Amino acid sequence: MTEKEKIILKHTKLAEEYSRLANSDRLLSAKEWESINARMNEILAEINKLREIEHTWEEFQDIDNPEETGLRMLSIDDVGEILNVSRQQVTMLREVGIINAIKTGKNYMFPREEIRRFQRDYVGYDVSNRIKALKAYEVVNGA
Repeated sequence: MTEKEKIILKHTKLAEEYSRLANSDRLLSAKEWESINARMNEILAEINKLREIEHTWEEFQDIDNPEETGLRMLSIDDVGEILNVSRQQVTMLREVGIINAIKTGKNYMFPREEIRRFQRDYVGYDVSNRIKALKAYEVVNGA
């Protein structure tokens, strides 16, 4: 396993652990809640460190290749195909703010890098509907 794959796997496991802690159905004592809250904060700090490392990978992409650098924009249909979701799901993710787009006339276009960021930052989160997507957005963005 390459170093890059190890970092991505660690990012995924941390996001899954955070999600499990955040969605616990157990009744917790104040002491248990403090412990869980402290761990959740540690996880967020670790994920932010991993994101910094991951961002350095993107800085060294070949700028002459628009497919690699994300200079070619994607349509809503392209994004839906890449993510294997419907146009409505892509629209919902855009409206929530999870995937940013550029309005070009009456259409929206998505930078490739934005899709990569979504795939990296939202690993382990459920964004299958608006409520879950908003909750994931708050966790990822610390809102």
